[in-house]
Order: sequence, then C-alpha cells, then structure tokens
Amino acid sequence: MKHRLRTDTARIGACVIAVLVAVAVPADFAAGAEPPRHPSASSGPATSAPAPTIVAKPPDQWFRDELVQAVVAVNKRQWSRARAILDKLRSPEKNNPLYFLVTGYFYAMSNRDGIATGAYRYALHLEERLADAHLQLALSYLRTRRSRESLASLALGARLAPDDPRFTLAEGLVHCALGNWELGFGRLERASKATGPIGKQARDVLRRLKASAETLQAIAARKAPLQAQLAKLAGQTEVAKRDGKAALDKKEKLRESYDEDRDDAKRDFRIEYRRIEEIYVLELPPESLKSTNLGEYERRVGVARGRRNARIREAKRGYDRSLADIDAKYRDLVSDIDAQISLRKRELKRYSTGKLRLSGQIQRLERTEKQRLRIVLRDIYVDYMEMLSDLPNRLADIRPRSYPPAIRPTTMPATMPG
Repeated sequence: MKHRLRTDTARIGACVIAVLVAVAVPADFAAGAEPPRHPSASSGPATSAPAPTIVAKPPDQWFRDELVQAVVAVNKRQWSRARAILDKLRSPEKNNPLYFLVTGYFYAMSNRDGIATGAYRYALHLEERLADAHLQLALSYLRTRRSRESLASLALGARLAPDDPRFTLAEGLVHCALGNWELGFGRLERASKATGPIGKQARDVLRRLKASAETLQAIAARKAPLQAQLAKLAGQTEVAKRDGKAALDKKEKLRESYDEDRDDAKRDFRIEYRRIEEIYVLELPPESLKSTNLGEYERRVGVARGRRNARIREAKRGYDRSLADIDAKYRDLVSDIDAQISLRKRELKRYSTGKLRLSGQIQRLERTEKQRLRIVLRDIYVDYMEMLSDLPNRLADIRPRSYPPAIRPTTMPATMPG
C-alpha cells in the first residue's frame, strides 16, 4: 500500500511539473533538450530536413515594463503575480532573450533550477552574447551540482563583460562552494576592490567565508590525526588477522601431523602383533604329540602361549609409550600456538574497541563539518542571489556584449553544454 502511494505521489508530481512547464516555458528548454539551432551557430553536416531556426528580436525591442514588474514580484516572493505576468508575455515574447532571462530568474528564485537552467540556455540560444544569462545560469548549474558547467558559464560571461566585478565575485563564490578556498578567496579579494555595492558585498562575503573556512579547517585539523590513528589501527588489525590465521593454519597442520604420528604408532603395533602371532604359531608343538603325549603337548602349548602374552604386553607398553611421547611432543607445540591465537584475539578486540571509539569521534566531527558546509552553501546561494537582486534596475540596459578582439572565440556554442 505504501509503495503504491509513493508511486501515485511521484506520478502526480511529474504531472504537475509537466503542466507547469507546458504553460510557462517552451518545450525546447523545459525538457532540457537542445533548442533549435541559432543562425549564428556553426553549421553542421547537411541533412534532408534542416531544423527550423528562430530569429531573436532586435535588442532595442527587448525591454518591456512588464518584465520589470515580474522581477519585482519575484524579489517580493509574489510568485502568483510574477507567474501571471510571464504567462501573459509568453506568446508575444517567445523570441525575446530578455523574457527567457526573467523566466529563468523566476524559476531559480523559486528553487526550480532544473527548469531555470533550460530557460537561461534558451535565452543564450537566442542571443549568445547575453552576459547576464551566463551569470544567472552559473548559479543554477551550481545549485544542481554541475560545478564544471557553472565555472564554464562564468568564464564565457567574463569574456563578454571583463570589467563587470559580478563575475569575479560569482567565481569566488563558486570556488568556495567547491571547497577551493584559496582560489575562491583570490577572486573575492579582487572583487572587493571594486567600487559600489559589489565591492562592499565582496568584502562582507570574504570576511564571513574566511571565518567559515577557519572553522572547517579547524575541524579538518582535529580530524586528520584521528584518521591517521584509525588507519594505523586498521593496519594493525590486518596484521593481527593475518598472524592469527597463520597460527590457526599452523595448528591445523600440527593436528594433521599428530594424527599421522598416532596412525604410524598404531600401524607399527599391529605389525608387531602379527609378528608375535606368527612366532606363537611356530612355537606351538606338533599336533602328533597330542595323541602320543597329551600332557607334554599341553605343557608346551602353555609355554608358547605365555611367551606370546608376554610379547603382546611388551608391545602394548611400547605402543602406549609411543602415544605418550607423541602427546607430550605436540602438547607443548599446540600450547605455544594457542597462546599466540589468544594474544591475537585480545589484540583484535583491543583494536576493534579503538576503531569504534575513533570512528565515533570522526563521525561526530564529520556531522559538524557537514552542518557547517550546509550553512556555508546556503549563505553562498543567498549571497549569489543577492548579487542578482538588482535585476529590475538593470533590465532596461541589458544588451548583447561584444567579445574583445584579443579573446574572441573562433566559434561560440549556441547553448551551454548540458
């Protein structure tokens, strides 16, 4: 029953997402598929049925007051109002890169980065020189654990806007999120030298992240010797296990040798017993004497039987002495091996106790570390979104950027790799 409920819930959730995607974003980017090729993209091999192209609106027709209203509604967490505005603009602005930039912003701020990524990529498909789309796309990539694409998007945006400190700040945030503290702090130091709100934010972020890094590094410093001790105990455990197994194997071989020696002694006794019987038969008087002199016959039989019994008793004493010697020989050897086995067992118990204690300490530190990392990541996301929150003030000025001649790429992908 629980399984069916989970399945039904998953299906309902998938349907809801599908409906949201269908009414708010084009199928080209909602499903994460590659959009139709942009005319500026490099042409591939000829096909019998070339994909249709979509021509973006001229930049001077991008801006709409309604887009500003949508962004303001997003910043105020008025999701229904923002959604209504975007739905109204969906058809007339279907080839407007700025519309898809704002649509991506709506989904990113409402924690639906999968759809936001598609919207930003679609905006870049329509106009690949849209630096702001690269900046916002990098956040959604970062939050969906696509760090390589996040840094690549920022690199492309920084080429388009080399004088924009937001990209330097964003790179610092991404590197810190990945744990590359030294690299991240270097970018944040550069961004902190900028004037205006970005420089101020970079200085504040740098101060807070340095404190967080010190906390995480202190945890790592406490964890390192514990991990070294745990590794040492693990090595000692393996040695004790190996030595214990070797002792057990040696004891088993001794047991086999012991059984073989006892079997040999038993075989020798049987051989001696058969020899005594053969001698006894030879010492018996002839049967003819029985009919002529019964008394003499019985006397000689008794003498032969006495000798036989004496020889058997002597052989039995020899057999018992052999068994006693064998027992004494192996008793000392087995005692030494049992002492080694007991020692290894005590060592393993001691190592196991030590490993449990160290593992518990390491796990507690790792839990603290993960909690701290979650806080750091949350703060980084908040800082990144705060950097984007001035979008309403910049929306009217967003235009395609030009690549500096020295670093202009020979080919520019129509969309970011996904």
